[in-house]
Amino acid sequence: MTPAEALTTGFEQWLKHVTGHDTPVARISPGQPLTPYSTSMRVTKPQTEWLTQIERKVPLAGDATQKYRDLRAAGLLPLDQTVRLSSLGRTVLTEWRRLQVDDANDGHEVVRAATLCRLALRANDQNYRQYMRFWIRLRELRPPEDWFNDLGNLILVTYLHRTDQNGYNPFLVLTGLAAGFPDFTDWQDWAAELPTPPGWKHSRLGHLMNRVTSLHDRSRGLRTYCQAMEAVFLAVDQPAVLPAAVTLLARA
Repeated sequence: MTPAEALTTGFEQWLKHVTGHDTPVARISPGQPLTPYSTSMRVTKPQTEWLTQIERKVPLAGDATQKYRDLRAAGLLPLDQTVRLSSLGRTVLTEWRRLQVDDANDGHEVVRAATLCRLALRANDQNYRQYMRFWIRLRELRPPEDWFNDLGNLILVTYLHRTDQNGYNPFLVLTGLAAGFPDFTDWQDWAAELPTPPGWKHSRLGHLMNRVTSLHDRSRGLRTYCQAMEAVFLAVDQPAVLPAAVTLLARA
């Protein structure tokens, strides 16, 4: 089933709510994120250096304010605006050191992310629990490997899982139909067919799709963190298959 067939009543108003009524929203925000990563922190690699510097009371270079904000959003610094490691930040850095992954090695990315996920869940961080609940729902809809190989849809679902003022949520509508999740090309085709509002460059759906595609090359951290959540999920739910699964994730 195509999205045009599945999303009828309510979707047009939802699009206006998300992308703008008269003028396009400059920057559309996701409804339900899948990761703790923000603007300057799309992977864990830079966190090892940042956390070590903060531990040693060394100011961060570059846009330090943004880096501190991102680390706070990930729960690695406290929310009281002081520049120090939170309990989770200290625990994560200690565990990365124990596992010898406190470095800038891209090959350690899944291990670092899985460690962050595991320790945040153990600390009952509600944001991380929400990311995991969302991932578990996604893996019920399609095999995890399908999501890993379909980064466009993996980004898109974080925008679709958003409820407007009328209670409409296109992700919940689609997943409630049990008809499978539409192909990313179906969304692109539909966006090209919809009318362009006066003064806009694209249709409202096209405006949303442009936001999604603009993030594609910068969203490696999204896939990696989902791979990490999959590893943590398997460790609890299906430990027998974890060794083979981790081998596959490391190669992805």
